Amino acid sequence: MTTTGQEPTDGNRADGKRADGDPAGEDPAGGNRTGEDPTGGGPASGSRTGGVPAGRPRTRAGLARALARPGIRLRGPRRLPPLSQAALCFLALVVLTALLAPILAPHDPLDQQPLTGGSGHPSAGHWMGQDSLGRDVLSRLMYGARWSLAIGLGATALALVAGALLGAVAATSRRAVDETLMRCLDVVMAFPGIALAAVLVAVFGGGIGVLICAIAFLFTPPVARVVRANVLDQYGEDYVTAERVIGARTPHIVLRHVAVNCAAPVLVFCTVQVAEAIVFEASLSFIGAGVRPPAPSWGSVIADGKNMVLTGGWWATVFPGLLILLTVLSLNILSEGVSDAWAAPAAREVAAGREAAADREAAGREAAGREDDRLQAPGAGGGEVVPLPGLAEAARRLRARARPPARDGQPVLAVEDLAIGFPHRHRGVDVVDGIGFEVYPGEVLGLVGESGCGKSLTALAVMGLEPKGARVRGRVRFRQRQLVGEPMRVRRRLLGHEMAMIYQDALSSLNPAMTIRAQLQQVVRRGGRRSPAELLTMVGLDPGRTLRSYPHELSGGQRQRVLIALALSRDPGLIVADEPTTALDVTVQAQIIDLLLRLRAELGFALILVSHDLALVADVTDRVAVMYGGQIVETGVTADLVAAPAHPYTRGLLGSVLSLEAGQERLTQIRGVVPAPAGFPPGCRFADRCPRASAVCRATAPRLAGTAAHTVACHHPAVALPGTGKGTGTGTGADTGTGADTGTDTGTDAESEAVS
Repeated sequence: MTTTGQEPTDGNRADGKRADGDPAGEDPAGGNRTGEDPTGGGPASGSRTGGVPAGRPRTRAGLARALARPGIRLRGPRRLPPLSQAALCFLALVVLTALLAPILAPHDPLDQQPLTGGSGHPSAGHWMGQDSLGRDVLSRLMYGARWSLAIGLGATALALVAGALLGAVAATSRRAVDETLMRCLDVVMAFPGIALAAVLVAVFGGGIGVLICAIAFLFTPPVARVVRANVLDQYGEDYVTAERVIGARTPHIVLRHVAVNCAAPVLVFCTVQVAEAIVFEASLSFIGAGVRPPAPSWGSVIADGKNMVLTGGWWATVFPGLLILLTVLSLNILSEGVSDAWAAPAAREVAAGREAAADREAAGREAAGREDDRLQAPGAGGGEVVPLPGLAEAARRLRARARPPARDGQPVLAVEDLAIGFPHRHRGVDVVDGIGFEVYPGEVLGLVGESGCGKSLTALAVMGLEPKGARVRGRVRFRQRQLVGEPMRVRRRLLGHEMAMIYQDALSSLNPAMTIRAQLQQVVRRGGRRSPAELLTMVGLDPGRTLRSYPHELSGGQRQRVLIALALSRDPGLIVADEPTTALDVTVQAQIIDLLLRLRAELGFALILVSHDLALVADVTDRVAVMYGGQIVETGVTADLVAAPAHPYTRGLLGSVLSLEAGQERLTQIRGVVPAPAGFPPGCRFADRCPRASAVCRATAPRLAGTAAHTVACHHPAVALPGTGKGTGTGTGADTGTGADTGTDTGTDAESEAVS
């Protein structure tokens, strides 16, 4: 269920937000509370929870089972970037060559033959030449891959086991045990690696087992540190606290829950360690402390050819050196690609029609035998319009305190046909498409929609702060000045001076190493019109205490007030507030919103309020733009839109709150999540979740139509708006009346009649 009081946790964000900051790349399955694939397709390949096929409604029991398997899984090499795929292919070729060396090698690696041409240079019989003893270099490299890969993989695997054990023990033990283990590992890391390994080999011998143990001994401390850091990070999460509350023992928590969430960074680090182990073995062999002659390894081949370089025998070292270089480079590229693919689940693919039909049939069978669950929504395409209680009363309340419209003169901001895409992602589909709105001086505009609808990405594009690599088209005019296409150095002159932004995460937006005084002084000295103390007084903070504090010493509400003070330092004409109350409790949320409205009334700036909470937005804004799938689906004067919500998505957002407030037995819901951009249908992007969708909805994209007071983009709006010529045909006179256009209330609750 998607409610306006709680932001959905889906990962597919067309607004460009992600845990690591990557734009619009996550899989929506991460927040799909019902488990439905909104595209009507096949499996959600990037589902964070995993194990539940897409297209099948997920009950609360199914969701609990899915949440019992935390972690993010990497699903196949297709998820990797092209360069990482090429690296993986090269490594697979190296491994295959090592395994089939007895079959593929043209010569015996120990066979000494007469030197070709007296020097052993490359020839038809010896493609990579011969070493000083007449042995074929290519054959020795093929056989040597066995030793080098065995040492690299074996040493890393042993270091992983030992490091994981030590790191987990250090992270979960008392401070004394932790400090003792860490200091012992520091001692090992203090010694020069090559020298220590050479001593170990000299003492215990030069067999492959000794080499693996010696290299693993040196690689264990860094692996242990990485494991310890990740375990400590996960131990601060709520799911670990919940396990401890129910009495779970530490080994169970670590093995069952923490390990799977730490696997990604640890295994990526170990991939790099394999490359380092191969280079380490080559270095030991080069100085005579590695693989013993005549057994071949890549390092020993270089060691055998080092004397030939002085006489012009370049091939004896160039080919093995090039092979080591390419292998190490491939491992590094692969580790980077795995890291990116593991951390950012790929966009969901739209399945073929036959697979989609099979999924829907399976979902029907599952639903038929399942106990009725009131948290399950009616199926898409059912044609149902759920009545919404209390809309007339809410509209009357909003109109009673609404400010008279002041849309004279030119708008502060005018956005027309704004489109944002990422050329190398989502098949080039625009994640934000056709956005248009205007904001006048002193006006409050609300951009509202669930996570992934593109509202934050739209706000960032207005400010010129869109993610790197984004393709922005359309027109963004600030005080009649076109901004799209302007160099960043030009737009930077507006940021902070005439346009300002308030971010949702105040703690990460403030510098933790600087006091509030220092951070305010940075902006004040560059054109600020008020002192830091005056700014803090404006936002209701005590200057004496706050100025000398660091961000972590302030509460969430105080930090948010500091961000507001920073935004107001140069009296901007436009402020964009990107969910400024998300991380705050209800009481503090109300205080922050009241503060913004009071400052807007005093200073006269225009305000764009970005939020997922339509109930909050409706209480404080003059106009509302509802976004879904990167498009505006309904917009208008707040009271008119609340009085007669025409788009099924808007009705769902309002109904999710109103049905709770009215204490109804049946809750209003919106199934599924915003589809991945690559899975946007050609028609209405809401069609796969809409209870009123028809064939025309899936084939043809609707356009905004209506009046200046209220417009909607829907082929089958729930109520008829002037200028659309569409509607349910039921109760439209009461639903729209004159209230939606003139601002007068008919006194009739139209929602009592707006049923299927």
